[in-house]
Amino acid sequence: MTALKIYHLIGADGGGTKTRVAVCPLGSDELLFDRSYGPSNYQTAGESAVTEVFRQIAEDLRRLFGTDLDRAVLAAGLAGVDRPKDAVVYRRILQNAGFSGPLAVYNDMDTALAGAHAGGDGLYLNCGTGSIAVGRVGGRTVRAGGWGALFGDEGSGYRLGLEAVTAVFRAYDRVGPATCLTELVLDTLGLSEVPELLELACGAEALPVGSLASLAPLVTQNSDRDGVCRAIVDAQAELLAQLVSGVVRQLDAGGLPLALGGSLLIKSEPYRVAFLYALSRRIPSITVRAPLNDPIKGALTLARRLAEELEV
Repeated sequence: MTALKIYHLIGADGGGTKTRVAVCPLGSDELLFDRSYGPSNYQTAGESAVTEVFRQIAEDLRRLFGTDLDRAVLAAGLAGVDRPKDAVVYRRILQNAGFSGPLAVYNDMDTALAGAHAGGDGLYLNCGTGSIAVGRVGGRTVRAGGWGALFGDEGSGYRLGLEAVTAVFRAYDRVGPATCLTELVLDTLGLSEVPELLELACGAEALPVGSLASLAPLVTQNSDRDGVCRAIVDAQAELLAQLVSGVVRQLDAGGLPLALGGSLLIKSEPYRVAFLYALSRRIPSITVRAPLNDPIKGALTLARRLAEELEV
C-alpha cells in the first residue's frame, strides 16, 4: 500500500462565535493561510449553516492550493463534539463541504489542550460562560465537566450569574442576607423590582445562559466588600478546582502542568486568585502556567500527529 503524499496541514478551531482556519506546510510552522469565518457549532447554528461555512473555507483554500488541498490533513477542533455521533455529523459536514483528504474531528478543548502544552502532556482548564477541564498523558485524553448549563458548568460565568440572581431573590424574601447584588443586578438588566427577574426564565432561551453569565463580573468585582459575593466566589472557585482534581484522578498522574483559558479566569483577577487558592489546597504541588500556544496551533499539532500516523 502506497502512503498518501501529504503537502499541507490544516487546522480548524470552531465554536458558536467564529471558526478560525490556518494552513502550514508539512514540516514547517510557517502559516500560509490564517483566516476567521462564521460560527461552526452545528448544535446551535444547524448542520446546513455550518456546511456553508466550511464550503466557503474549502473554496478559499482550493483557490490558493488547487488540487494540493486533496493532499492536506485536516484536524478540526469544534465545539459540541461531546459524543461519537457528534463527530460523525461533523465528518459528514466537512466531506460534503469539499474536504476529501484525511481528516479528524476533535472537541475544541482537545485542540486547546494540544496548543497549551505544544502537543505534550498536561492539563487545561477553560472557564468562561461554561467550564471544562481536560488532560492528556501518553496519548490518553480525559475530561471533567463541560456537561452544559443544566447538568454542569461548575464555576463558570453562568453559574456565578445564577447564584447572584438566587441571592437577590433570597435577600428579597428575607431568607438570605442583604447584598449589593440586588441593586447591581436590577440596574444591569434594566429592571426596577426583584420579581421582574422572573423575566429571565420566560425569554426565548430554554436557559438564559448568556444573560446570567453577563452578571458574573458583578460578583467577582464586589467579592472584597460584600459577603454574599465572597461566598459565591469561594464556592464556585472550589467547584472549579474539583474539575481539575477529577482530571488528575482519572489520569492517575501527578506533576502535570496546568494551563488556564477562558475569559473569566483570564480577565478576573479576584476570581483567578480564589481559584488558585482552592486548587493549591487540593493539589499543593501543581504548577500553573500560561498556554504555550493558542488553539489553532494546537489543531495544527494534531494534524501533524495524524500525518505521522499515516506514515508520511
